[in-house]
Amino acid sequence: MGKGTNFSGQPVLSQLIKLMDRQKINTLASKSGANHYTKHLDGYSHLVVMLYAVLSNLRSLREVCLGFAANATRMNHLGIDHMICRSTLSGVVTVKERVQGTYRCRRIVRRTDDGKDTVEFVTNVLDPKEMSAEQVCETYRRRWTIESLFKRLKQNFPLKYFLGDNVNAIEIQIWVTMIAYLLLRVMQVKSMSKLAFSNIVMLTRVTLGAYIDIVTLLNCPKLDWNLLEQQRARWVACQNIRQLDLFDSQEGLLLEMRNKSACLKAVPNEY
Repeated sequence: MGKGTNFSGQPVLSQLIKLMDRQKINTLASKSGANHYTKHLDGYSHLVVMLYAVLSNLRSLREVCLGFAANATRMNHLGIDHMICRSTLSGVVTVKERVQGTYRCRRIVRRTDDGKDTVEFVTNVLDPKEMSAEQVCETYRRRWTIESLFKRLKQNFPLKYFLGDNVNAIEIQIWVTMIAYLLLRVMQVKSMSKLAFSNIVMLTRVTLGAYIDIVTLLNCPKLDWNLLEQQRARWVACQNIRQLDLFDSQEGLLLEMRNKSACLKAVPNEY
């Protein structure tokens, strides 16, 4: 199979991962304690594995491990030098300890625009200097943007199926899903693609391990197909020209034979 015009030296997943800073990720992971007691699966490697699972629409840890095993030749591009095991991956999604207790909240009551009713808002930002009542109300008004974001996440990523059944595993998958969303949004802006976001997610999913340039792909998904059609059209045109040349040569040969036959008939018989 030819490389095509979209060929890249790295698979699509690696091109997405390179948008992130590995050193900063591991620094943050070390500060938060996420890298404690880890041998091979540090914070960065765990993020790469989860991005692969989210973008590939995988639904279990077994599928994730088998998928990585099937793409072992691309491990170097992903920056991972050890094969991922199911036991190792399941060990990093342990349950976080949570402190039970009483929480203080701030309640804000505001009248509606028509003045006929009131709306109540609750926030954990207690200091009005940090966030005024007007800012709290405006933040809640803009919540529909957040709702639209979660709707897009649920439509395009596997948030119906979680790789773990505890709070920490679910939180990790949601955060990684949002990171995947941001990475694809960056690629969408970078490529100036006019495709719908759902189509961008689909193209990324089906080409995740392919060595093609994702920016070119998103900008013109049919580029290679159009070039292939042009090549086929040129090949057909060449075949037609050859057939015409062959037909012309045969007609010329036939005409020459007729002329020679006419000349022989015109010569008088001396015997």
